[in-house]
Amino acid sequence: MNIQRWTFTAVILGGIVLSAGLAAPPARADQGSLRAEVGIYYDELSPYGDWVDDSQYGSAWCPRNVGSTWRPYSDGRWVDSEYGWTWASEEPFGWATYHYGRWAFDPRYGWIWVPGTVWAPAWVSWQYGGGYVGWAPLPPSVGFDLNVGIRLGGLSLSAVIQPRDYIFVSERGFLEPRIGRNAVPRVRNQELWRRARNVTNYTVVNNRVINRGITIVNIERATRHKVPRFRIADVDSRAAAGVDRDRLRIYRPPAARLRSIDVAVRNDGGVRPGATRERGRDRRPEAAPNVRSRRPEAKPEPRGQERRNQVGTQPQPKPNKRPGTKPAERPNHQARTKPADRPRSRPPVVQNRPHRPEPPKVNKPRPHGANPGTETNRQPRHQNRPKANPPQDRREQRPAAKPKRPHGGGGGGGGGGNAKPKPHGHG
Repeated sequence: MNIQRWTFTAVILGGIVLSAGLAAPPARADQGSLRAEVGIYYDELSPYGDWVDDSQYGSAWCPRNVGSTWRPYSDGRWVDSEYGWTWASEEPFGWATYHYGRWAFDPRYGWIWVPGTVWAPAWVSWQYGGGYVGWAPLPPSVGFDLNVGIRLGGLSLSAVIQPRDYIFVSERGFLEPRIGRNAVPRVRNQELWRRARNVTNYTVVNNRVINRGITIVNIERATRHKVPRFRIADVDSRAAAGVDRDRLRIYRPPAARLRSIDVAVRNDGGVRPGATRERGRDRRPEAAPNVRSRRPEAKPEPRGQERRNQVGTQPQPKPNKRPGTKPAERPNHQARTKPADRPRSRPPVVQNRPHRPEPPKVNKPRPHGANPGTETNRQPRHQNRPKANPPQDRREQRPAAKPKRPHGGGGGGGGGGNAKPKPHGHG
């Protein structure tokens, strides 16, 4: 009895330990190689989150002690500066995660940050329309080049960013501090996303990334206040970063320390969805082909619905008309049939009438002395038939016509009968 009890207890404890190990994020055993890949970010961000090894993006960082509804670019405010719309974060790790690299949502860890080395006032996608402003973090598949700008590789922002990832606020509350508190509930994101349009706009001026997505005139018209302009001031430590009355203090590490990040070479160029990563210094990914330029393949017709008597009617390639060149050979399944091999058209179907039996022949009696072999002795068929209701002469049934009265005067020989002549005149 005691052995069974101990066995049952050991099984329960083993299940608890196993479930706890599966729920915890996998830790990188070799911390030396991790520091070589992420460089300065490892020591600066480890107190506020965990480093994970993602199968697609490589070394990534996820924040710790955040709620289930937390989203990037939610705890802070938007200010206008010489770099355009700049995000001023209230979080201790915001100097790195909102100005370098990209964000992605992982179903196991939640939101993860992929390191980068190109600084920008904010890496977001803008949506505007219907009295609302929305923004969402750019995914790692979106790269950036100072000579080209945003690199999508044939993709569109509507395809790589889901509507649920956006944060929408009204135009009137766009300049409020802690703007995430005024965000519209996420259940309305789909509705607001359909009414808005994409206004993402990044440019490069004097090797500086400018973020001009929302027009300042529209914000001033909605808030009825002039948008203040903040001056950018560089500081030497992340603890000194913050916002003053008209100054925004930002912390940017030296360029020499940023060059030691191996994963940044691949992440700054844009990581294509489904791409396989390599250990060490990765190569810059090639741009994905534009799927919109492909022609749709012809779908075969269902069996039993093919057109009849239409042999060889599929579209054939046009012959090459250049002199000295042979026409392109046709594939075997599209070979044109010869006129002699084509099946003849089916003859018209004639509907047969129902067969009517002929009346039986009756041997009629012939007159005595008639020779059936001579034509003169033959008698017509209606000669011996009795006439039914013979026609009568209607002239015999008409009454006799009355004599006409004379129009002249006096009694002469021309008058006849007892007709009295009419008197003419008086006396």
